[in-house]
Amino acid sequence: MRKVLAVALVGALIAANALAAPADPSTAFIPLVKGAELRLAGPLPSTEVFFQLPGHIALAGPARLTLRFRASQLLLASVSTATVEINGTPIRSIRLPSEAGEDGRTLEITVPSGLLRIGWNTARVHCLLLTTDVLCRDVDNPACWFVLDKGTGITVPYRRLELFPEPGRFP
Repeated sequence: MRKVLAVALVGALIAANALAAPADPSTAFIPLVKGAELRLAGPLPSTEVFFQLPGHIALAGPARLTLRFRASQLLLASVSTATVEINGTPIRSIRLPSEAGEDGRTLEITVPSGLLRIGWNTARVHCLLLTTDVLCRDVDNPACWFVLDKGTGITVPYRRLELFPEPGRFP
């Protein structure tokens, strides 16, 4: 009995040291584009990405959204726009193509504190892409495009929370 208790006590001490939270925050990059690129086409395209922040972390500062994009050079700059939302809250809108050059552009956006939460989150990009003054004329226009490139994602600073044994979670 004593040997079993001693082994259990040593195992608990090792587990406690292994699961202790690090002193300095770490960062995680959550990609929002799977593959090389994500193409949005038509006058009112949008995309929504779901991602999860695990329950064993605490956010340790503001997150940064990196938006790498390209847009058709034929878009009307006076009306063509792209808007980024986190969990349904708009955080940045830009005009296109003036801010998107031929080779693309990288935009760094600070995510306001409190928008990201532990558990499931959404990131959404929606656009108004017009090459003429008439919305219905651009429905099938191949020149109405916006591309999110690889490297688009959210960098989240976090600290690990100390874990405690929960025997009830094991089979």
